[in-house]
Amino acid sequence: MDLTLSDEQRLLRESADRFVAETFTSEHRKKAVNDPLGYSPAIWKQFAELGWLALPIAEAHGGLGGGAIEIGLLMEAFGRGLVSEPFLSTVVIGAALVAECGTEAQKQAILPRIAEGALTLAFAHSERAARFDLAYVDTTATKTADGWRLNGSKVAVLDGAAANQIIVSARIANANGASGKLALFLVPAGAPGLTSRDYARLGGGARLQSRSQGCATAGRRAARRRQ
Repeated sequence: MDLTLSDEQRLLRESADRFVAETFTSEHRKKAVNDPLGYSPAIWKQFAELGWLALPIAEAHGGLGGGAIEIGLLMEAFGRGLVSEPFLSTVVIGAALVAECGTEAQKQAILPRIAEGALTLAFAHSERAARFDLAYVDTTATKTADGWRLNGSKVAVLDGAAANQIIVSARIANANGASGKLALFLVPAGAPGLTSRDYARLGGGARLQSRSQGCATAGRRAARRRQ
C-alpha cells in the first residue's frame, strides 16, 4: 500500500497545521471553555471557506469528494490544536449518516448546507442502559398524523449543545410495542418535548449533552429503516 501523500494532500496538511497554530492559541481555548456554545461560529465559517466542511461530501452534493486520508490529516491538526469546533459530530459522523442512509432529496437538502457551514448536526445514539452495547436502542418512534413521536433518553451526545439538528436512533413502534426495526430521525434542536442537560467535556470546549426525547416530534425521518 502506497501511503505517500499527493501534492494536494501535503498542501492540505501544511495549511491546516498553519491555520490551527495561528488560531487556536491558549487565549482562544480559555474563551472556548467559558462559551456555552463551545466553539466559534466565525471560525466555523472559515472552515467552510477553506473547504474543510465539504471535504468528505460527494461532489454531487456540494462537496469535494475527499476520503479518509484527507480527514485524517485534518484531524491530526485539530488534535494538536485542541480544536473544539463540531467537525467530528457534524462532518465526519453526521454527514456520513445522511449520505449513507438518507434519501436523495434529503442528501440534496442537508449535505450542501453542511458544506457551506449553515448546518451543524449531532448523533444521539448512546443510552444509559446500553452498557457499551452499540446495538441496544430502547428509544421508540411511533407514527402519528403529524409525523413521528419519539420517546426515550440519550446520553453523551457529542456536541449536542452546538447542533441545529440531532440525528436520533429509535426503534419503530407498533400496537405491540417496539418492532425491532431501527431508524434514524432528524429532530430540530428546539423541538417540542425535547429537554436536555449540558455538562462540560474534560478539557473544556464543546459540551457533551444528555438529551431526553420525552415525546419529542421528529419533523421527518432521516434514514430508511434498518434491522
